[in-house]
Amino acid sequence: MANKTYFFYSDPASGGVNTVDDPRELADNESPYILNMDVKNKGRVICRTGYELWGEVAVNFGGRGLHPYYRTYGANSGDYLLSYYGNGKAYYSTPTVGTPTEIGSLGTDSGSVRSATFGNTAVYGNGLAGNVTQSWAGTGASADVTNAPDSKVWGQVNHSLMGVGLTTPTTLQWSDIDEFNDWTTGIASNSTVGIGDGQDITWVGTVNDNPVVFKERSIFPIEISFDTSDICLRFAFKERKNSCGGCIATGSVVPIANSQGESAYYLSENGFEAYGVVENLAATNNPNSISFKINPTVRRTNFLYADKINAEKWEDKYICIVPFEHSQTNDYAFVQSLEFGSWTVYNGMNFADIKRFRDANQRDMLIAQSANEAKLFKFNNNFSDNGFGYERVFQSKTFTFGNRIKWEWLDVIGSKTIGSTIYVQIDVDGRTELYKINDSHLIKGAGGGFIGDNWVGDSYCGGGFPGNATPLYDYKARIAVKNIQYGNEFKFKVYNNGDGEGWSLRGYGYKVQGLNDEVATANTDSGYAYGIPYNT
Repeated sequence: MANKTYFFYSDPASGGVNTVDDPRELADNESPYILNMDVKNKGRVICRTGYELWGEVAVNFGGRGLHPYYRTYGANSGDYLLSYYGNGKAYYSTPTVGTPTEIGSLGTDSGSVRSATFGNTAVYGNGLAGNVTQSWAGTGASADVTNAPDSKVWGQVNHSLMGVGLTTPTTLQWSDIDEFNDWTTGIASNSTVGIGDGQDITWVGTVNDNPVVFKERSIFPIEISFDTSDICLRFAFKERKNSCGGCIATGSVVPIANSQGESAYYLSENGFEAYGVVENLAATNNPNSISFKINPTVRRTNFLYADKINAEKWEDKYICIVPFEHSQTNDYAFVQSLEFGSWTVYNGMNFADIKRFRDANQRDMLIAQSANEAKLFKFNNNFSDNGFGYERVFQSKTFTFGNRIKWEWLDVIGSKTIGSTIYVQIDVDGRTELYKINDSHLIKGAGGGFIGDNWVGDSYCGGGFPGNATPLYDYKARIAVKNIQYGNEFKFKVYNNGDGEGWSLRGYGYKVQGLNDEVATANTDSGYAYGIPYNT
């Protein structure tokens, strides 16, 4: 019988990473490996942006935590970013001055520091013996909060500040109403949560207006009453919720709003979960797994150092930085696209904490604190990690059709910054060929339109504005497979690591010729305009 030719085109990689299934069994929009890339609007994958130095302290200690503190009324009102370091001291920065100014001591053994803003005052501590909880109100030196527990788990429920003592990590304590300095009544009536279960309390707060306590492997909703005789709040703990694993890392908890309400994202020992009103998953306050497709990778987190894990919501992403495998500092990040629910991963960064903070124009910045140096970094729109390049990778699934296949060409559809070089590695049955794409293989539109004018192959290229010619929506580089055409399994990898050399992948396609009709029917050509031929 005559040979037949088949075409296949993939739309955006909105499925993200999937490390549960065999690479041959992935959906066409999934990948076994995406590194330092984000899934953005319409599902394209684009290199994560980099960062630049924002401020530093002249001490030889790494970071221990960040806290955005907004003093909203009264004397000394203003925006302050508190930062804590391994020298046991606290500092503040302002929206216009990133260089930190010292405000006081936390103690000689600082550890990770957690914070809360309560009663227009910042309260913070590290939960270590001999170090007194501190407060700061926007000026002068920090002050001791002598009656508070030596806690590194802080939260607010109604009008009380909640804390957990070092020597009683299963016991929740709370301040008097609107009084962060008065813990006498709260300590006298504190409550042990989950007696005898051997689990520490890791977080307390409200989710979708419902008070809740997270422990290492369980979740307890809170019921609140008001004691008129003592004029204080009383807390009772309901039967615990079933959970895949509870919250293993205090710093991983981030409230995420959605169209149905609010949920708390957090890391359990079995993967990431969401508790609350989880969009498209549940309409009640129950824990849901949200990372099952990457849980084999998540479980490679070094939970021995779970106290160092931190997370933040930034733009349309949930980002959680973790110590990976044998690392003792946060050298890896799990990133979920909140639009698609898909996951990617970052590496090459070593941060103690990441937090949003308002700039002088009331726009959010993402500030990262170095784990090894007393430096603060600000994420920007460039593709440079403070003057250095970083690795960026998109790996396709493994395509397989039959025993006698001829793979003819691969189309890479996307865009890149001017001057950058992208490498494409094609693999057929373990044999590889390497190609590259530079400026000569793509074109630049007169109007730009993707990220900025410093791009080639960007959207609207060819003058395709409304009312004008039809836009190409990215440009296609065609790569002809040469010496390794024949084989059963086909996959490809797009990557580079140059400083500032960002790129975006909108989709991809390939042509395969079935020999003697031993190929199952594939999708037909989707109608993309063909790009220029590219051989080497």
